[in-house]
Amino acid sequence: MDLENMTPEVLGDVEAKGIETTIYYALRSDIETMPTYPVVTNPEDIVTVTGDIIFKTGKCFKEMKLRVDKNGVKSSLVGEIQSKSWNNMLDVSIPTNHPKLLGTIDYLKNREVVYVFKERCTNSNRMMGSDCNPATFDTAEIDSGTDQESFKGFNGGIKSSGKLPAFYSGVITTTPAA
Repeated sequence: MDLENMTPEVLGDVEAKGIETTIYYALRSDIETMPTYPVVTNPEDIVTVTGDIIFKTGKCFKEMKLRVDKNGVKSSLVGEIQSKSWNNMLDVSIPTNHPKLLGTIDYLKNREVVYVFKERCTNSNRMMGSDCNPATFDTAEIDSGTDQESFKGFNGGIKSSGKLPAFYSGVITTTPAA
């Protein structure tokens, strides 16, 4: 692979920050086929998967609605010299303590999940969670709030390790597969 220029003319707008307020999630065990990484011919291939996420019969992505301006993904390089990989953390905040949300969080806390989220103000979907690098809850805090001005709801961190969250251009299926 040849290296390329990394200038604003090549990379585009970098002002938009965060992720959109809707993320999609599904248990890894509900997915029949995962997208794959292509043969690397350019830098984008290293962080892009191809193909669709194909669900088992009756399964699909579910939506999770997040708070505005309180969500994002951070990736940190970790490991010994010449043995580096990535720790990725998807921070989510949901302004409610509804029993359905809390029960779902409790159910997902130790399960492998695939998440798809859109970077704000772009058409770039990113995916966390794969066969080799599962995404699971790493942190969770449920807050009742202390007064009318304080936050009441859920804040959590979803972690995956290994590769960066992949760019995913496949279908986001929200109706159960036939």
